[in-house]
Amino acid sequence: MIRKSSGRSSRNAISIARVKRETFIRSLEYHRAYPSTNTRAMEIAEEASSAIPALVITEIQTAGRGRGENVWWSAAGALTFSLVLDLENRRANPQSWPTFALATAVAVCETLEARDPELQFGIRWPNDVFCGNRKICGILPELCGTSRLVLGIGVNVNNAMVEAPEALRQTAVSLIDLTGKRWNLTETLIALLQTLERRFDDPELPDAWAKRCLLRGHEVTVRFETRESTGLCRGIEPNGALLLEIGNTCERFYGGTIVGIDGKPTSSV
Repeated sequence: MIRKSSGRSSRNAISIARVKRETFIRSLEYHRAYPSTNTRAMEIAEEASSAIPALVITEIQTAGRGRGENVWWSAAGALTFSLVLDLENRRANPQSWPTFALATAVAVCETLEARDPELQFGIRWPNDVFCGNRKICGILPELCGTSRLVLGIGVNVNNAMVEAPEALRQTAVSLIDLTGKRWNLTETLIALLQTLERRFDDPELPDAWAKRCLLRGHEVTVRFETRESTGLCRGIEPNGALLLEIGNTCERFYGGTIVGIDGKPTSSV
């Protein structure tokens, strides 16, 4: 099933026929503009009769959500979409959340590097992809009950940071900024979906996210609820937990926000 919003196609339009034909997606909604693809995807996830896997994609997201109270800036030229997946018999609980985001982050890294081998990407636990010291992709996993998962994914592709809010220009980057060329959004999306399908249950995934961990060896401050903890990052464990050496002990974090690296505050955007 394909649902498409009304309006003329634009230069940022996705070929929905190709996405449906060349990927594992069973139902697709395409919008010229939409407040939050994750919000719509959660509605689809709650409908028992929905054809899953489902994809909600928009050219422009006007009220994108990040983790916690954060917002996600989006402009024309970005890939902004949400996937609805059936977890089937997977064990879905708060401690499994990091693995969903990390598996997606690995797929993003591998997809972009395959399309331009000169680029290198890494993962900042729990849900961000960076190139150098700038964020290029954010991921927002949300569970619907215990059987369906929504994965919100925003990749800066053809949305140059010169158009971004001032606060983002020094902390974020897009593919067009890195390469000086426009990327084909349809082909990039299809490649990403194909990689995600292939890698999501790959037993070698923990090795992939461990190798791409950008926090290893750095002093990291994690905020979880009202508590902040600071320690030396020892990497990401196979279950997705961030491992911090705090004093003489090691502590595992299954959720939280990175608020400091090597004594410097991080951007919350």
